[in-house]
Amino acid sequence: MNHFHTTVPYFSHARAAVRALLYATLLGGAPWAVGAGISAHTHGEATLTIASADNSLEVELTTPAVNLLGFEHKASSAEEKALLVKTEQQLQQPGTVLEFENQQCELVGFSVDVSALQAETEDSDHHEHEHEHEHEHEHEHEHEHEHEHEHSEHTHQAEHSEISARYHYRCEAQSYPKQAEVKLFAHYAGLNKVELMWVTPSSQGGATLTPTKTTAILK
Repeated sequence: MNHFHTTVPYFSHARAAVRALLYATLLGGAPWAVGAGISAHTHGEATLTIASADNSLEVELTTPAVNLLGFEHKASSAEEKALLVKTEQQLQQPGTVLEFENQQCELVGFSVDVSALQAETEDSDHHEHEHEHEHEHEHEHEHEHEHEHEHSEHTHQAEHSEISARYHYRCEAQSYPKQAEVKLFAHYAGLNKVELMWVTPSSQGGATLTPTKTTAILK
């Protein structure tokens, strides 16, 4: 799977300036950031940050995988793998995540990371299946496989995998968007709350968005 795509150079210096501004704000203890659960892994909830500086704007989404996929273990069945591919492709379209009103910004790069959900290689799976077949006639090994299967199921339940996506925009003469509408709820029924945080050179703020409240004023 491709995890990065760009249409023009990624302007790493501008991106670094944007992220430096965001982190400086967060580390400064802005009231809207305190207790926002920036690093928390809570099912049904996701975090979305918007930061802009130097004619550059960056959007970052972080969410527990279960919110988008319904599971957090590595995709193993054909159905799970197909769903993972579909979700990755959806997130490659910024409109799946949010839309800006009257934006004068051009998307110049994005990355989507679903690596935590990717299954092992087919060669590894094939070797494991051969090993199981060699011992399937032995009762002792059958018992071990049953135990391993039960352990695997418990491990899956305990796993905490995340999906993240970043979108980098170039804006005209610091014409940053003033309003954003989150579109995630229309695509993923497992998501019921998004903690939105934004920072610009002149303002900062945050909002809790839900399926019935999807729009935030960025000022």
